Amino acid sequence: MTFKKAIENSKQPLNQAYQPGLKAMGKHSNKVWCARPESRTLTGSVNLDAALARIPEYGSVNRWDYGIGYKPVTGSECAVWIEVHGAKDKEVGTIARKAKWLQEYLKQNSPELWQLTLASPHNLRFVWLGTKSVHLPKNSPEYKRAAMVGVTLHGTDLKLP
Repeated sequence: MTFKKAIENSKQPLNQAYQPGLKAMGKHSNKVWCARPESRTLTGSVNLDAALARIPEYGSVNRWDYGIGYKPVTGSECAVWIEVHGAKDKEVGTIARKAKWLQEYLKQNSPELWQLTLASPHNLRFVWLGTKSVHLPKNSPEYKRAAMVGVTLHGTDLKLP
């Protein structure tokens, strides 16, 4: 299953939100880059937040920002979820809620996309990127709390191998 096909097989409105490359990330696309040529590494993207913002049942929910299709050096294509958000200890609760919400949303509305997420390396499933700088030490209880819900703080950008 490809990332694009998993998006297209999702429930509305996600099924129409696929974009090639990192296009769906707009101004945040410069936060993700690849050691290998992007055309072989990145298979597409989706702005989940924008796609669901217009739906009343999701209007006031803490939604995750982006999903990208990623083809690792070895293995099958997978899904990586990226949240661009202030990286301070007081934000961990919000990030944890967003991650839990995303996991449930995918299970219920896009099981194929959920399977692609599970195929991702653990440290790339739910990635938190700081908007400007990171003020959250790796040995802090808050950092560990984010990790407990599967979120990995990658600084202000993400280099995919």
